[in-house]
Amino acid sequence: MAVHCTITGACSHSISCANLSFLPSLINQDDSCNLERDLYSRFYHESQVQSFHLVRSLGALAEWYGRIGQVDKAFKYFNTMTSIYMPGEHAPLICENYSVNRCAITYAVSALWYLQKGQPMQALQRCDQVIKEILPSYDTKDFVGLYHIFWPIIRVLKWNGEVEKAREFYAKWAPDGIENHFAMGVIHKPMCLLLKICDGNPDGDYETESMECDIDMILEFDAPDMTDLNFITDGYVLHCNVSSC
Repeated sequence: MAVHCTITGACSHSISCANLSFLPSLINQDDSCNLERDLYSRFYHESQVQSFHLVRSLGALAEWYGRIGQVDKAFKYFNTMTSIYMPGEHAPLICENYSVNRCAITYAVSALWYLQKGQPMQALQRCDQVIKEILPSYDTKDFVGLYHIFWPIIRVLKWNGEVEKAREFYAKWAPDGIENHFAMGVIHKPMCLLLKICDGNPDGDYETESMECDIDMILEFDAPDMTDLNFITDGYVLHCNVSSC
């Protein structure tokens, strides 16, 4: 199951290579991202000995196809993954071996593919499924993984007029202590502000007198809609180039 990784110089599963960020400054690949595809394909073939490796590799292939806009193929691999995936059995093993349960994240990301297919109702239904079936058993200590689940759900809810539901969702599931987390803490407060003002109110009727700290925060740094920026990394592009892979 182990192979020598010529990129890292270490002995590891192919997924160790595939988990790298494919930045043009680090790794050269063509505009079709064939290097990434080949790594995920190799991982898929190597993973068939154990089911928890297999579902992880199927999820990786599904997300890769989603990122390059081939959503039908993305759903093909996703549906195969869901037919095998057993949260109670597989989730602990995936977390132990890969640190993050990416299969759970793939469920949330798949909601974005429905948007790309012009099926917002199915996207909303997938969000409901993730909230009811995936998040209750997800490891709440995995703050980074949780936020990868939060992004797609909040996007879908926000873009389909469910702003209040997005607020309630984030308020319920944002873990305690997130504001002090080394990676996600800096995102928490801007996310709260985004959800506070994202009604799209044309009159801008907000009580700005009570938002002095929020205004100071925005003036101190560039704070665009961070979910728009992260959308690219989680699988909603119409065409592929090296920088978006």
